[in-house]
Amino acid sequence: MTGDIDTRLLSRLVSALTASAGRHPASRADLERRARSRLTRWQEAAALPPETLDTMVARALDKVAAAGLVDDDAYARLRARSLRNRGRPRAGIARDLSLRGLEPARIEGVLSDMAEDEGGADDRIGAIAYARRRRLGPWRPAAARDGTRQRDIAAMARAGYYPDLARRVIDAVDVDALDDWAADADALPDRRRPGSAAED
Repeated sequence: MTGDIDTRLLSRLVSALTASAGRHPASRADLERRARSRLTRWQEAAALPPETLDTMVARALDKVAAAGLVDDDAYARLRARSLRNRGRPRAGIARDLSLRGLEPARIEGVLSDMAEDEGGADDRIGAIAYARRRRLGPWRPAAARDGTRQRDIAAMARAGYYPDLARRVIDAVDVDALDDWAADADALPDRRRPGSAAED
């Protein structure tokens, strides 16, 4: 009877994880947390010993992975790119991936690949994306830029960007200057005001 219950629960757990992974991509560690959370809510699982539950979770994850729904490398690349597009700095991306149960070596590999894809732009592309999304610096109306400069720099610092990088983005003459700088690290963006760096 116990074997039947285990088989039914295993099948139910695999179905639940398959549906979950299909809707929301996740790392293996994330799916494991989801599996354990589900089992604590299922009355049928309450009587099972912890070792049995551990085995059931491991088998369910293996079945979901065999179906191609769990790929930590692909997930890490997708998540890192999504966070970068939303303007997250490298350190913030690393922290997010770590919280999702990905190993440090995998995270470093993904971040290195991403920096290579971005032409070694490091956090420049993320900082520009953040400022664009929040309409800071050169994305503000020209008349509003002087009065919001310090606030914009502070917002970027709170998001995890170094002050010098934040100042370069906020003080850029225009968006085209930032795009040129993102493509070529040696081509520093023209500053909007000659003395802007000294005003901090």
